[in-house]
Amino acid sequence: MSNEIRTGFTSGNTLTAVIRRKSDFFVWYPAANVWEAFGTGARTNADYDIALVDKGGDWYVGDFDADITDPLMYDVILLIGGVFAGIQGLEWNGSSREENTKQLATGRGYIGDFKVNDTLSFTWESGMITASGGSIRVYKDGNTSEVTVPTGVTETLDFDSITGKHKVEIDLSANTFYSKKSDYTVIRKDVVIFGQTLDLVIAEFSIEHRTRRGFVPGG
Repeated sequence: MSNEIRTGFTSGNTLTAVIRRKSDFFVWYPAANVWEAFGTGARTNADYDIALVDKGGDWYVGDFDADITDPLMYDVILLIGGVFAGIQGLEWNGSSREENTKQLATGRGYIGDFKVNDTLSFTWESGMITASGGSIRVYKDGNTSEVTVPTGVTETLDFDSITGKHKVEIDLSANTFYSKKSDYTVIRKDVVIFGQTLDLVIAEFSIEHRTRRGFVPGG
């Protein structure tokens, strides 16, 4: 197996990873194939790190050490130029990475009923790793005539430098596509997370279409 460690970051940087065991926070020392307390023998991150390869398109991969045979969830510490940049969990079955795409990302579901010309905003998450590639599509009333490059849509990946937290804003005044008494579905098409290419429903909303008495948006 190979390329079990995967992360998105701007191409052209030097990324490495350090593996820690959750039970005691010991770090994996690849040169001796042992777990040890960080700093044993005056060792630093440079002694523990695993090189990640820049694959282009803001995507890096690296090999989880096959000499680690205990099937556990491990912490993978990501470093840029030797400086901490983030952390992700990796489930290892003793010989390969366990993939669970259902836990890779979460949308917001129904976010409410809005007025014509409102600007709405919401967040969606990709776990403890950034997302890359793909585009946002907005569908109206269940039809397939989507806005493939949605007018009025602004997406900020890793909002406020928080890895895996992404913000979307939609200006409903930007296009007549956004109209009264309609329902909308927002899909993140072909997004890459942990090396998996996914199509995600990240939000649903309506425009002046949920006004009946007793209705609670999102309820």
